[in-house]
Amino acid sequence: MSKKTKIVKISPGEIEMLNILWDIKSGTISQVHKEHTSRGNSVTYATIQTRLNRLVEKGAIERVGFPGEYRALLKPGDVSDLYYDKIEKLCGGSVAPLLAHLFAKRDFDEEEIAMLEKIVASKKRIEDRG
Repeated sequence: MSKKTKIVKISPGEIEMLNILWDIKSGTISQVHKEHTSRGNSVTYATIQTRLNRLVEKGAIERVGFPGEYRALLKPGDVSDLYYDKIEKLCGGSVAPLLAHLFAKRDFDEEEIAMLEKIVASKKRIEDRG
C-alpha cells in the first residue's frame, strides 16, 4: 500500500468480499454471491451488492464493464496493514497472546504450521545476525 493511500475502515463482511475476489480474481455480483453461499454463508444478493459497492467507494475494489465485474485493488497485505494498529492495541504490543488465541479457536493444518515455523525461524536468523 502506498503511503498516499487513504486508510479506510473495512468491515468483516467487506473482508469476506475481498477474500472471495482474491480467490476468484474477478466476478459479477451473481458470481460473488454464489461463491459466498458455497462457503456456507447466507446473505442476500442485495447485501453482496451493497458490500461490493461500498468497497468500490472506498477504493478497495474496482467495477469494470457491464454487467459489472469486480476486481480487488488491495492485496491481502494491504488489509493486514489496515488492522495492524488494532492488533497492537489489543495485544499490548505482543503478538503472542493473539497467536495463542488463534490456536485455541481454530485448527491449523500442517502447511500453515510449517509457514509459521518458517517465519519464526527467519526472524530468529535476522535477530541472531543483528
